Amino acid sequence: MTLAYACKVTGAPAKRIQNAFQVLNRGFGYPLQDVRRLGLAMMLVDLFTMDLITAWDFAGDALRQPDDVVRFGGKGKPHLEIDVPRYLSDFALRCAAAIKFPPRTAGRPRRQTRPRVTPRDFGIDLEAIEANAKRTPEERLRSLDEDWKFLQAIRS
Repeated sequence: MTLAYACKVTGAPAKRIQNAFQVLNRGFGYPLQDVRRLGLAMMLVDLFTMDLITAWDFAGDALRQPDDVVRFGGKGKPHLEIDVPRYLSDFALRCAAAIKFPPRTAGRPRRQTRPRVTPRDFGIDLEAIEANAKRTPEERLRSLDEDWKFLQAIRS
């Protein structure tokens, strides 16, 4: 996955994703499972004002149980519930939208190509041209003479 797709899927700016991957020592690649986990971690950071590394750990634990609502916390601590199936379906929808409507990439836009038009679209019979090209020059001249005589007979 490219950085542009990761931005579109997570809804975060490119610099935030790059900085998060740098803090988490994930390098400059953007594999799908890491982007999925980062999206959940950034949601936890934004909603609960926790640090990124803790949110990354929570997100990893939650995504290991894709069919459950995951609960974190203990006695005397606040409880955190993550509806993992809902997050995964939302993430899948954002991935599908990113594929259907890809993000802009750097550089010039591609030139619109003209639709390819074949000679057949103009009524040209290529088989007849190829058959005529296989004939000898004498045969072609004889055929032209016959066509000329036929045209003279039609005109008179």
